[in-house]
Amino acid sequence: MRKKTKVVAIAWAQRAARMIFAVLRDGTRYEPQAT
Repeated sequence: MRKKTKVVAIAWAQRAARMIFAVLRDGTRYEPQAT
């Protein structure tokens, strides 16, 4: 795996983890902010 691919995978995993943590903490569905 190339380094760039690994960095992207790690960034995506951290983002997913934050979403999951927010759902568990607040007990609500995750809804991204509309821009």
